[in-house]
Amino acid sequence: MVKFVCPEGKRRQGQLCFQAPKGAADGEDGTSGASAELKALISSFRPSLTPKEVLHLGAFGGTYFRDIDSAVTGKRHKDAWKELPKSWLKGLDIRRQVARDWEDYDATVNHYGVKCGNTLEEWENAGWMHPQDPYGWFQWYCRFFQGRRSEDDPRQIKRWLKICGPTGRWKGNLIAKCVKANRAYNDPKVSPVVRQSLLHWAYELTAADLREKKKEILQGKGAYALPRAELFEVHRQDHISELRDGVLRALAFTVVAVGVCLYYYKELTTALESPAQSGDSMVKFVQLAPGEFFFVSVKVAFSVGLLIAFPYALFEAALYFTPALTRSERNVVGPTVLASALLFYSGALFSYSVLSPAALGFFLGYSQDVIESQFSIDQYFEFILSMGFATGIAFQVPVLQVALGLLGVIDSQKLFAIWRYVVVGSAIVGAILTPSTDPVTQLLLSGALCALYFAGGAVLKALGR
Repeated sequence: MVKFVCPEGKRRQGQLCFQAPKGAADGEDGTSGASAELKALISSFRPSLTPKEVLHLGAFGGTYFRDIDSAVTGKRHKDAWKELPKSWLKGLDIRRQVARDWEDYDATVNHYGVKCGNTLEEWENAGWMHPQDPYGWFQWYCRFFQGRRSEDDPRQIKRWLKICGPTGRWKGNLIAKCVKANRAYNDPKVSPVVRQSLLHWAYELTAADLREKKKEILQGKGAYALPRAELFEVHRQDHISELRDGVLRALAFTVVAVGVCLYYYKELTTALESPAQSGDSMVKFVQLAPGEFFFVSVKVAFSVGLLIAFPYALFEAALYFTPALTRSERNVVGPTVLASALLFYSGALFSYSVLSPAALGFFLGYSQDVIESQFSIDQYFEFILSMGFATGIAFQVPVLQVALGLLGVIDSQKLFAIWRYVVVGSAIVGAILTPSTDPVTQLLLSGALCALYFAGGAVLKALGR
């Protein structure tokens, strides 16, 4: 049943409410005693715009309610706009947006800036005009919206359904063009003439209508189904668009992170120097070439910005590949990305607070009382940053274990069965990943890798895998 008694075209549950006919009780649709067909037609009549919204958005080149000589009534009709509620006309320039002469049609008044529609004479010659509404469909809609019911309602509603209904040809045409061009439902560049024409029929394409119709089109169903070659092209464009948007978001996040690091380059430099200043050892940092510190600060800001942005880039990658995964695989992606980000930062923090001080302490202690330690600022920061990235990557071991375990590739029993090889392998990996050659740093990283490996196995065992 159509909802009524809803002032100013407000919406209930996303649908427009029309004014009740005179004498109708609240909630009635004014079709008591009417045929089942008429009741069904009124229930299916779902314009998305009120008459007021159509006028204020900009329609008919500002000419709709001009003075006309009607061929269907044989009369001259003047000032037809005066029957509209004052609230509809508030804020409008009547002579420019509502009742200007047809010869003065102005496309710039229209919402989409284009001219469309037939002349009054063409509509009359085609037999579409009814004497009770000599201006046409939109005049009928204004009166229907305000509660008038007439014998012409079924015809006018059927006209609307053929254009804007579930199988409406103009709506379907616009949706097909949006799908083919891989554009959003509200992109004004996609067929502005069709959009303006639909607006004259009190309809604007919605995201929900596009989603619903797009499924049929991509499945090769309906009048606007695309050929197989074009379907392939649409799918390809969808994937490219999604990939492009994800890459752009990740790049934007990275640029912001790098910019923040550049702004706080002094504080960042001081923080990264602290591992070499721990204990009794005080190291002097020197620049060995003109402008070395400037270029180093830029490189450090860029590297730390990447460090901050890496987990977000990982999230975007997961977002892109998720649609291609099965339901069970999707359930793994979210926790995996979150755990991966946490472990990555944990690895970088472990490197900064444990590995780097230990390595530097070993080197400084070895040279103490023999030489004065002065580090090149460039080589020092390269050491710190490469250590942080390498350790962050190495800390992904549990994530890889749990993900493979949940997918049924490995299980905890197999993981624990090869522990001897893991110990030897972690020592080798520690030697490769650590930029220094001291045994202390390698042992610390190897120990951390072993602990992470066994922690991953324990999580899998706890999950019953």
